[in-house]
Amino acid sequence: MRAQLPEAMSWRLSPQDVELLIAVPEPTAEEVAAAHGRLGRARFAFIELPNVLVLCHWFGTGGWGVQPWQAVRQDDSELYPPGLPAAERLAVHVYLADSLTGRVRAHGLTSWPKEFAARLQEAIGRDVAGPQDDAVAGAELEELLQRYSDTGRLVRDRAPFTCAAAMVPVL
Repeated sequence: MRAQLPEAMSWRLSPQDVELLIAVPEPTAEEVAAAHGRLGRARFAFIELPNVLVLCHWFGTGGWGVQPWQAVRQDDSELYPPGLPAAERLAVHVYLADSLTGRVRAHGLTSWPKEFAARLQEAIGRDVAGPQDDAVAGAELEELLQRYSDTGRLVRDRAPFTCAAAMVPVL
Protein backbone atom coordinates (compact mmCIF):
# COMPACT_ATOMS: atom_id res chain seq x y z
CA MET A 1 0.00 0.00 0.00
CA ARG A 2 1.30 3.42 -0.92
CA ALA A 3 1.55 5.77 2.06
CA GLN A 4 2.01 9.06 0.23
CA LEU A 5 -0.45 10.92 -1.97
CA PRO A 6 0.46 13.46 -4.62
CA GLU A 7 -0.06 17.06 -3.53
CA ALA A 8 -3.23 17.79 -5.44
CA MET A 9 -6.95 18.52 -5.53
CA SER A 10 -9.55 16.28 -7.07
CA TRP A 11 -13.31 16.67 -7.59
CA ARG A 12 -15.75 13.80 -8.06
CA LEU A 13 -19.34 14.58 -9.01
CA SER A 14 -22.13 12.02 -8.92
CA PRO A 15 -25.94 12.04 -8.78
CA GLN A 16 -25.75 11.55 -5.00
CA ASP A 17 -23.09 14.04 -3.93
CA VAL A 18 -19.84 15.83 -4.64
CA GLU A 19 -16.44 15.02 -3.16
CA LEU A 20 -13.45 17.33 -3.03
CA LEU A 21 -10.15 15.80 -1.92
CA ILE A 22 -7.40 18.25 -1.04
CA ALA A 23 -4.03 16.60 -0.37
CA VAL A 24 -1.26 18.80 1.03
CA PRO A 25 1.86 17.97 3.05
CA GLU A 26 1.30 18.34 6.80
CA PRO A 27 -1.93 20.40 6.84
CA THR A 28 -1.81 23.20 9.39
CA ALA A 29 -4.27 23.58 12.27
CA GLU A 30 -5.73 26.54 10.38
CA GLU A 31 -6.30 24.41 7.24
CA VAL A 32 -8.00 21.72 9.33
CA ALA A 33 -10.19 24.37 11.00
CA ALA A 34 -11.09 25.79 7.57
CA ALA A 35 -12.09 22.35 6.23
CA HIS A 36 -14.32 21.97 9.30
CA GLY A 37 -15.98 25.34 8.63
CA ARG A 38 -14.58 27.05 11.71
CA LEU A 39 -13.18 29.98 9.69
CA GLY A 40 -16.45 31.04 8.08
CA ARG A 41 -18.60 29.95 5.20
CA ALA A 42 -17.13 28.02 2.30
CA ARG A 43 -17.37 29.66 -1.10
CA PHE A 44 -17.63 27.89 -4.45
CA ALA A 45 -17.58 29.03 -8.06
CA PHE A 46 -17.15 27.56 -11.50
CA ILE A 47 -15.83 28.85 -14.78
CA GLU A 48 -16.96 27.27 -18.02
CA LEU A 49 -14.57 27.12 -20.95
CA PRO A 50 -15.47 25.39 -24.24
CA ASN A 51 -13.50 22.21 -23.40
CA VAL A 52 -13.07 22.26 -19.62
CA LEU A 53 -14.80 23.41 -16.43
CA VAL A 54 -12.81 25.03 -13.65
CA LEU A 55 -14.24 24.33 -10.19
CA CYS A 56 -13.16 26.81 -7.52
CA HIS A 57 -13.32 26.72 -3.73
CA TRP A 58 -12.36 28.95 -0.81
CA PHE A 59 -12.38 27.88 2.84
CA GLY A 60 -11.01 30.94 4.59
CA THR A 61 -7.30 30.24 4.18
CA GLY A 62 -4.88 30.61 1.31
CA GLY A 63 -7.26 32.16 -1.21
CA TRP A 64 -9.17 30.40 -3.95
CA GLY A 65 -8.28 26.88 -5.05
CA VAL A 66 -8.94 26.07 -8.70
CA GLN A 67 -9.13 22.65 -10.29
CA PRO A 68 -10.06 21.68 -13.87
CA TRP A 69 -12.82 19.15 -14.41
CA GLN A 70 -13.69 17.17 -17.54
CA ALA A 71 -16.21 14.36 -17.87
CA VAL A 72 -13.79 12.45 -20.11
CA ARG A 73 -11.24 12.30 -17.26
CA GLN A 74 -13.59 10.77 -14.70
CA ASP A 75 -13.23 7.17 -13.59
CA ASP A 76 -16.67 6.06 -14.75
CA SER A 77 -17.53 7.60 -18.11
CA GLU A 78 -20.90 5.79 -18.02
CA LEU A 79 -21.92 8.04 -15.12
CA TYR A 80 -21.67 11.31 -17.08
CA PRO A 81 -23.55 13.47 -17.39
CA PRO A 82 -23.96 12.74 -13.70
CA GLY A 83 -27.58 13.83 -13.45
CA LEU A 84 -27.00 16.21 -10.57
CA PRO A 85 -30.38 16.69 -8.86
CA ALA A 86 -31.24 20.26 -9.94
CA ALA A 87 -34.36 20.47 -7.80
CA GLU A 88 -32.53 20.16 -4.48
CA ARG A 89 -29.36 21.11 -2.65
CA LEU A 90 -26.39 18.89 -3.43
CA ALA A 91 -24.19 17.58 -0.60
CA VAL A 92 -20.49 18.44 -0.86
CA HIS A 93 -17.97 16.40 1.15
CA VAL A 94 -14.59 18.06 1.62
CA TYR A 95 -11.67 15.84 2.63
CA LEU A 96 -8.34 17.34 3.70
CA ALA A 97 -5.57 14.73 3.63
CA ASP A 98 -1.92 14.82 4.61
CA SER A 99 -0.16 13.96 1.35
CA LEU A 100 2.88 12.64 3.26
CA THR A 101 0.94 10.04 5.27
CA GLY A 102 -2.24 9.57 3.24
CA ARG A 103 -4.25 10.20 6.42
CA VAL A 104 -7.48 12.23 6.22
CA ARG A 105 -7.08 15.08 8.71
CA ALA A 106 -10.49 16.69 8.24
CA HIS A 107 -13.84 15.90 6.67
CA GLY A 108 -16.29 18.77 6.32
CA LEU A 109 -19.77 18.73 4.84
CA THR A 110 -21.72 21.47 3.12
CA SER A 111 -24.17 21.71 0.24
CA TRP A 112 -24.60 23.68 -2.94
CA PRO A 113 -27.86 25.59 -3.39
CA LYS A 114 -30.16 24.18 -6.06
CA GLU A 115 -29.58 27.18 -8.35
CA PHE A 116 -25.80 26.66 -8.29
CA ALA A 117 -26.15 22.88 -8.78
CA ALA A 118 -28.55 23.43 -11.71
CA ARG A 119 -26.16 25.83 -13.48
CA LEU A 120 -23.27 23.41 -12.94
CA GLN A 121 -25.37 20.54 -14.27
CA GLU A 122 -26.10 22.55 -17.42
CA ALA A 123 -22.38 23.30 -17.86
CA ILE A 124 -21.51 19.62 -17.39
CA GLY A 125 -24.10 18.74 -20.05
CA ARG A 126 -22.44 21.13 -22.48
CA ASP A 127 -19.01 19.67 -21.62
CA VAL A 128 -20.24 16.13 -22.28
CA ALA A 129 -21.85 17.18 -25.59
CA GLY A 130 -18.64 18.94 -26.69
CA PRO A 131 -15.65 17.54 -28.56
CA GLN A 132 -13.81 16.18 -25.46
CA ASP A 133 -10.44 17.36 -26.81
CA ASP A 134 -7.94 17.01 -23.97
CA ALA A 135 -5.14 18.93 -25.73
CA VAL A 136 -7.42 21.89 -26.48
CA ALA A 137 -8.75 21.80 -22.91
CA GLY A 138 -5.18 21.97 -21.59
CA ALA A 139 -4.40 24.95 -23.82
CA GLU A 140 -7.59 26.75 -22.74
CA LEU A 141 -6.77 26.19 -19.09
CA GLU A 142 -3.16 27.27 -19.51
CA GLU A 143 -4.22 30.48 -21.27
CA LEU A 144 -6.77 31.26 -18.54
CA LEU A 145 -4.26 30.71 -15.72
CA GLN A 146 -1.58 32.74 -17.53
CA ARG A 147 -3.99 35.64 -17.89
CA TYR A 148 -5.13 35.40 -14.25
CA SER A 149 -2.23 34.57 -11.95
CA ASP A 150 -4.34 35.91 -9.04
CA THR A 151 -7.07 33.31 -8.42
CA GLY A 152 -9.23 35.81 -6.54
CA ARG A 153 -9.31 38.06 -9.59
CA LEU A 154 -9.94 35.03 -11.81
CA VAL A 155 -13.05 34.12 -9.82
CA ARG A 156 -14.19 37.74 -9.57
CA ASP A 157 -13.81 38.39 -13.31
CA ARG A 158 -14.70 35.04 -14.88
CA ALA A 159 -17.00 33.05 -12.57
CA PRO A 160 -20.63 33.85 -13.41
CA PHE A 161 -22.00 31.56 -10.70
CA THR A 162 -20.83 31.53 -7.11
CA CYS A 163 -22.30 30.46 -3.80
CA ALA A 164 -21.44 30.45 -0.10
CA ALA A 165 -22.43 27.76 2.36
CA ALA A 166 -21.81 26.81 5.96
CA MET A 167 -19.48 23.84 6.56
CA VAL A 168 -19.97 21.37 9.40
CA PRO A 169 -17.27 19.00 10.67
CA VAL A 170 -17.78 15.27 10.10
CA LEU A 171 -14.32 14.01 11.13
